[in-house]
Amino acid sequence: MTAMAVVMFGFASCTKETSKPAEKVAGTYEGYTLATSDYFSDMFTADESVVFTMVNDNTVKIDFTSSTWGTFSFDEALVEGKEAPYKVTGSGKCQMVGMGGQASEYDCTLEATINGNGADVMTFSLPAVMGGTTLTFKQGDAPLCYYVAGKYEGTLSYGVGEMDDVEATVELKEQGGDKISIVLPSIGEGMMTIPEFTLTDITISTTDRKVFAIAETEISQTVGTTNYTGTLSGEVNNGVLTLNYAMKPDAMPMSINFTFVGE
Repeated sequence: MTAMAVVMFGFASCTKETSKPAEKVAGTYEGYTLATSDYFSDMFTADESVVFTMVNDNTVKIDFTSSTWGTFSFDEALVEGKEAPYKVTGSGKCQMVGMGGQASEYDCTLEATINGNGADVMTFSLPAVMGGTTLTFKQGDAPLCYYVAGKYEGTLSYGVGEMDDVEATVELKEQGGDKISIVLPSIGEGMMTIPEFTLTDITISTTDRKVFAIAETEISQTVGTTNYTGTLSGEVNNGVLTLNYAMKPDAMPMSINFTFVGE
C-alpha cells in the first residue's frame, strides 16, 4: 500500500467514525423527571427511562414511557454533531391517560444535549397540556430532597400534658441534595398562638429510597419579642410524614410537645 493510500484509508476511517452520530447516542438513559406548567413546578417522578434506537446515521427513534405522564414516541429524531455534545431534536406524540381512564394524544417536541457523561438532560414540551407543560429528564440518581418534597395534610397533636388534635398542613421543600426545609404550621389563638416556622438546612437520609429519616434539628427562632427553642426529628415512610418536635417559648417554664402525622 502506498503512502497516499494509507493517508486516504486513514481519512476514510476517521470520516466513518464521526459520520454516525445516531450510533453514538443510541442506548437507554435512566434518571428522573421534573415537570413544570402554569399550575405547578418541579413535579417529581423517579425511576424514568428513555430509549434511543438508531434508525440511520443521523436519526434515532425515541421511546419514553413515564409512570406519571404517559407514553412519548418520536419516530425520527435528528441527531447533530461530529462529536459530543450531540444535539437531538424531534417532534412526536404523547399518549396521556386522563382521570376518567380515557387516553388523549398530544403533540410534543424534544430537545436534548447528549454528552455521554452520565448526566445528560432532555426537555419534552407539551404546549397543549395545562397551558404548556415541560418535562425535564435528568440522567442519574435523583437528589434525596425530591423524594419527600410536598405538602402533607394530617393531624397535629399538641400540648404540655393533655394533647389536643387539630387538622394541619406541613410542607417539606427541596433545597438540593439531601437538604430540605420544613414549614411548621401556626397553632393556637390570641396570646396562646404559636407562629408558623420555617426550618432550613435539615438533613435527610435513606437506605432504600422508601423510608427517609429526618435528622434531629435544633429549633431557635425569634418572632416579635419571643424566642422559641426546641428540637425536631421524624421520618417519611412510604409517603407518610411523622414529625415529633417540642418548642419552648422563653416566657414558659416548660416545652409544648407536638406530633404530626400526614400524607
